[in-house]
Amino acid sequence: MRDLLQSISVLMQYKEFLATFECNEAAMQRMPKVLLSAFDSRSWIPVTNILLWLCKGSGFGSPKRGESSSSSSVIYQILLREVCIHDDTFLNHLFEL
Repeated sequence: MRDLLQSISVLMQYKEFLATFECNEAAMQRMPKVLLSAFDSRSWIPVTNILLWLCKGSGFGSPKRGESSSSSSVIYQILLREVCIHDDTFLNHLFEL
């Protein structure tokens, strides 16, 4: 599991692979929930790296002029938000750490 998460984390750094994940229906349906459920004491580092690449550049502030988040995914950000809205397990676990 850890090796798989590590591989996905590396692939997320490249726009071409991120676009492939966005085009894969199975990945879109399953990956957000599985990714958040894999956030545990053993896998939190690779999961955090994947979340970083998926959500890079989207925070509380607007991006600086000329700054782009080319390797982030608006699609997965929406899917991750939906998982958190409908299942608060991840957020509860996150705040319990």
